[in-house]
Amino acid sequence: MQIIKEIKDKTIRLLISAYCLYFFSLRILIPHSLRNDEAEQVLAASSFELGYLKQPPLYSWISYGLANIFNAGKLNIYLILFVKYLSYFAFLFLIYKLARSIFKSKKTAYLCLLSQLLFITYSYDFTRDLSHTILVSVFSVLSLIIYLKLWTKQSTLHYIYLGLVFGLGFMSKYNFLFTALALVIASFSHRHAFKILFNFKTLLSFFTCALIGSPHLYYLYHKNFSGIEYALERSNKVVEKSYSFLELVIKKFSTLALTYYEIILVVIILSLLFIVFSKKPANMDIIKTPNYNFKKFFVNFSIIALCIPLLMVIFLGFNQFFAKWLSPVAFLAPLVFFIYLKGPVEKLKITVLEFIVSIIIITISSVYILGGFFPDLVGKISQTQYPYKDLCKQIYKLKSVQFRSSHINIITQNNEVLEANLKLTCKEATVNSIYKIKDSEPERFSEDSSVIVFNNKKKREKFIQRMEKHSQVISENLVTLQAKYINSNKQFYKVYVIY
Repeated sequence: MQIIKEIKDKTIRLLISAYCLYFFSLRILIPHSLRNDEAEQVLAASSFELGYLKQPPLYSWISYGLANIFNAGKLNIYLILFVKYLSYFAFLFLIYKLARSIFKSKKTAYLCLLSQLLFITYSYDFTRDLSHTILVSVFSVLSLIIYLKLWTKQSTLHYIYLGLVFGLGFMSKYNFLFTALALVIASFSHRHAFKILFNFKTLLSFFTCALIGSPHLYYLYHKNFSGIEYALERSNKVVEKSYSFLELVIKKFSTLALTYYEIILVVIILSLLFIVFSKKPANMDIIKTPNYNFKKFFVNFSIIALCIPLLMVIFLGFNQFFAKWLSPVAFLAPLVFFIYLKGPVEKLKITVLEFIVSIIIITISSVYILGGFFPDLVGKISQTQYPYKDLCKQIYKLKSVQFRSSHINIITQNNEVLEANLKLTCKEATVNSIYKIKDSEPERFSEDSSVIVFNNKKKREKFIQRMEKHSQVISENLVTLQAKYINSNKQFYKVYVIY
């Protein structure tokens, strides 16, 4: 039985809202310790900066703004998740709007929307631990919606909008480059597209984009382009190593397989469902509709956008790529598939796709619930189960016994997750990382009220050795604190403390 009997735009909005609200609620119900991206936002959005070392600033600006509006500048798990799932809702809804604009069919647009949840990145990773990646995907879809409006009417306002979205896209995450570059290159493939992009009004788009991005470009320049350098390091672009020809081929092939496996898997599922097991074999050809020319351009654009990472791996020496880095363009694959799919779609096929997506949602939910509430049964501990509240109580107990000062200064190793969780949990303390104070205020390590916390014993030992070399006096009080993981009866989390 088909889940949605009559497909309406309002029904789709409600369906997407319910989906996002469900996962928002599920994350609230499981233990509240922060994961990687959540911790990053607690630290980054605590102040307004033009850049944040690893990532462009837009997502953190949004979090910072909402924290100041609703919670006196303090970011908590509820605001973090609100920004995340608002972005996720926008991504899914804009996918549906883009598909509606291309196909003029609510049924096909609905199928395109469902197909996105076949991607592990869009269904699992987006609900688990991503932030900037979701936002850049939003602007990637939005740029195509605005470009489609330019296809029918080249108004000055839409050129300004396109520049605005491009600027915000680059301020979300640098892999927006895949969308922007593909749009420029694809414009050479069609006469009408060439006229849209290469005229005087395009200067409005360029200047708007430059105006939006200029503060962050200024930051990057004065930080020696640290964010871009970080991205290159993650792709192993800066690693120099000699390979034999066979090793190089295997390396490139494995990198491409890890990059494109999700897209290949989704296309296989859709092909099996709508072509191989269809009663009427589909004629894979673009249907001549009123927006036939745009569909041809869209296919060219999609192929170019999806091939840019491939060319980067093969020819530019990128030795590591992740499937999630393709999130600004991976959504194009199902849309191209349905552009070529000719003939009416059987109701049974829609029901089967709904069933597959429902199984995916149930599976993801089960992973979260079992992992969150029964870690001993699953045999795996999640970051959300780290017992920071119990550890804070033990740190405060050290303070009450040892320190003369009424205030406690917690210094953590250079670990965002540890620092952010202690900052949210130990509210009566000042929490900083070693990275932030080691150059400017080294004397704070030996303050009477200082507690230095490590989650690795070897790192504590190395830190002591390093400080001794610089003639810094470090307390000889060493202790290991431990507490049971949340919802675990037998596994302990340990931190190693100097006080």
